Amino acid sequence: MDQKQNNRSLIQEETLNKIIERIELGEPLTKICKDKSMPSLSVFYRYMRNDEKLQNKIRQARETGCFTIIDKINEELETPQDNQHMMWVREKLAQSRWLASKLANNTFGDKIKQEVKQDTKLIIQWDIPDNENNLIQAEKIVEEVPKTPIQELSNK
Repeated sequence: MDQKQNNRSLIQEETLNKIIERIELGEPLTKICKDKSMPSLSVFYRYMRNDEKLQNKIRQARETGCFTIIDKINEELETPQDNQHMMWVREKLAQSRWLASKLANNTFGDKIKQEVKQDTKLIIQWDIPDNENNLIQAEKIVEEVPKTPIQELSNK
């Protein structure tokens, strides 16, 4: 039995679906794995390392979980409580915003990522002018270029 089949036997598909559902509901994986009916955190991470599809599912679940957490906190802010409770909720909201900016950065990120691809080749080409007028223009341009000794250029 290879490693992947061995890992498959460690965690049932139904258990994986429960874990993903709980993450989407905003529950941290560390808390989920403390549940006696769930695999330990180290077993789950080992299993995740060997399964790229599961890694993507967990990443998406965490992103969805960010929305859930923010929604829950917004509900708490709507119900007035004492000042100490409101400060605690505001602190939770600040932490959740930070977490969302990292886990769901496409939606909550501060910076817009742009990929710019361009050709960075520079081609310098010398050519002989094909007629008398072009030759005269080329000579004028060369005369206008300041003549600076190479030693002066290297000192700058």
